[in-house]
Amino acid sequence: MLANVQTEVKAAVTLKLPDDKVIVDKSYFESLEDFRDHNVLHGQRWTVKDLIRVTGHERTWVSQNILSKFEKELSTEYGGPIYYPATNQEKYSIDAERMSDWLSLHFEELYTNRIAG
Repeated sequence: MLANVQTEVKAAVTLKLPDDKVIVDKSYFESLEDFRDHNVLHGQRWTVKDLIRVTGHERTWVSQNILSKFEKELSTEYGGPIYYPATNQEKYSIDAERMSDWLSLHFEELYTNRIAG
């Protein structure tokens, strides 16, 4: 009967890449994807439903801990990324790119202070 024999083979492989291709670390490639995804927000508008989806919180939490709490900072009236409706017939309009940046800057404040919700 034959014994189970394992053989290790080492080989050198040479790859010729076209001039318009490069090999990069996976982490660098993923950071480029993140940058691309962020830039996709340029010119986009969010609704409150989008803000709820992005934060992963319910409407009450978003309303209390973002929209109301930071109204003066976030309102377009004061240079912020959110148009607050002046009447009941209007809706919030949120500059997605600027709001995404704001959420990133305030992530720790929003989530490490353990705001209830």
